[in-house]
Amino acid sequence: MSPVIEVEDDFAAFVGAHQLTLQRAAFLLCGDREVARDLVQEALTRTAARWSKVRDGMPLAYTRRVLYTVHVDRWRRHGAELATQDPPEQVDVDGRSWADSIAVRQVLQQLPPRTRAVVVLRYFEDLDVATTAQTMGISEGTVKSQTSNGLARMRELLSEVSTDV
Repeated sequence: MSPVIEVEDDFAAFVGAHQLTLQRAAFLLCGDREVARDLVQEALTRTAARWSKVRDGMPLAYTRRVLYTVHVDRWRRHGAELATQDPPEQVDVDGRSWADSIAVRQVLQQLPPRTRAVVVLRYFEDLDVATTAQTMGISEGTVKSQTSNGLARMRELLSEVSTDV
């Protein structure tokens, strides 16, 4: 088997294993299914270009970092994205229906982009503080403070939603 075909097969296996996870993270970052697909496509394209260098390390962490960077770049260029009411394709995660978490997704969209990314990586992607810091290129202290601020703001916004109902 030639090295090119082996690399292509290796990258295709990586995409098959992680595409849905990346799609979900992208959706939580931007709140729009089509934009999320574009973000994942861009992140995978950039990862593919460097695949020979990143495949033996932590390719998922590298791709998450690219995903976050692409999202922030788009947000800076075009401003905040509008949240969508459409749920993601994945209907059931860990026994919870996405329909039950519409309020959580709406509240996530009201957080600043970096805070939202920290919360998504920590609690939806289940990364620890060190890995989140490495993925985002920020200090662990920043991850902790952004997490604390983000969760406090989410609690505040969610309590407003529950009193409105």
